[in-house]
Amino acid sequence: EVEFQITLREQAALSITKQPDAFIYGNKFTLGTSGGSGNGLVTWEITDGNAVAEVDSKSGQVRIIGHGEATVQATKSGTDPGTGLTNYQDAVAFLTFTAEKKSVTAIVTADDKPYDTNTSATVHAVVEEGVLSGDEIIITGLTGEFGSADAGVDKTVNVDITGATITGKNSEHYSVSYS
Repeated sequence: EVEFQITLREQAALSITKQPDAFIYGNKFTLGTSGGSGNGLVTWEITDGNAVAEVDSKSGQVRIIGHGEATVQATKSGTDPGTGLTNYQDAVAFLTFTAEKKSVTAIVTADDKPYDTNTSATVHAVVEEGVLSGDEIIITGLTGEFGSADAGVDKTVNVDITGATITGKNSEHYSVSYS
């Protein structure tokens, strides 16, 4: 009697589909796959950039939790879940992306003040829209100058943002502009 071996067959190429147009902090999306061979299940994992993204291992839903580079791996099993037979090698595909900071706009306001012969202004900046639940953006260090020291209404205030400091929970994942 002679024994022969049947080796596992390589699957057709696997690719990751349903990629979003942009990868931005706070976004959620569900990836898909095409290709591969057989009826094996697809599982997902983050292989690089765990501080940037999370993925559900079964559904492929990605949640971007930071900014920077991350890699998602999809693995299509060579085992048929219905029969338990393994006829194929696992097929693997990767998606590497760069998650960008979320853009938000801070509204800058100036306090009214009594006439005091100088142009200094007390200014504040607040982000009212676009901050994710649980996150916080605190802006300090802005300076301002009234266009003139004369009393009046609807005065122009020139704001200097060069000394601005942005703090708060997850504030590092935001790109702040001023209005």
